[in-house]
Amino acid sequence: MRFLYTMRREIYMQKKRLTIYVITALIILFVFEVMPVIIAAIFGSHLPEASLYSELFSLFLFIGGCLYTSTLFQKDMFSKDNNHGWLMLPASTAEKFFAKGLMSIAFPFVLVIFFSVASVFIEGLLTLTARIPFMPFSPFFPEVWEMVAHALIAQSVFLLGGVFFRKAHFSKTILTLGIILIGLSMIAAVTTFLIFQPVILSNGVTVYGFGRNVNLLSDSDFSLLKTFATAFYWGILPLFCWITSYIRVEEVQYTDAV
Repeated sequence: MRFLYTMRREIYMQKKRLTIYVITALIILFVFEVMPVIIAAIFGSHLPEASLYSELFSLFLFIGGCLYTSTLFQKDMFSKDNNHGWLMLPASTAEKFFAKGLMSIAFPFVLVIFFSVASVFIEGLLTLTARIPFMPFSPFFPEVWEMVAHALIAQSVFLLGGVFFRKAHFSKTILTLGIILIGLSMIAAVTTFLIFQPVILSNGVTVYGFGRNVNLLSDSDFSLLKTFATAFYWGILPLFCWITSYIRVEEVQYTDAV
């Protein structure tokens, strides 16, 4: 029951931000879906043959979802005006953390519903007025839910960035990811060079890496690496981000957000 009250408070506190997101999404949908039809009707040009719902959905899903997630804890944890009230809430750290975490998880699913409903109204209006084919956003394509799954992984990373950095959460998380990827690329390049660089021996024989000219990895080795990468991406990475984020929130609780 206490968690439900915490969740209700979180929804109320996020109401203004979510309203702004909805209005922004409606404006963008109007500009990209309705305006081309109006312009085509005015100038007598060809009507658009395809809608941009999938492209706009992926934009809001990844950029909007990661931006929203990275700022979930901004005011309550790091704002001097709000952190004391949040810390003094009659709820445990886990309840406060998962109340915000569920908001992040719910974002992609609410976005799917929003795009489905909004596209039906927009396409219905355009079909009745401009006689264009009815092509709403469909949530039943597997690609939609595949994007949702990837978005949840990305949001877990930005959740960690949101509780770790005190300011500029979104940009600092992107910068950190860029540095990590550059570092991993350099390590991979150096490792590849050391393993596969050609070496000419005294007898004129050319070998590759550690004196071997055979394949270093078999098909089973590549399959094992692929399995590990899949497990890391879908399991280890989000679990690590969520656990570390919770530990960070607990740390801020104990240090009184100083």
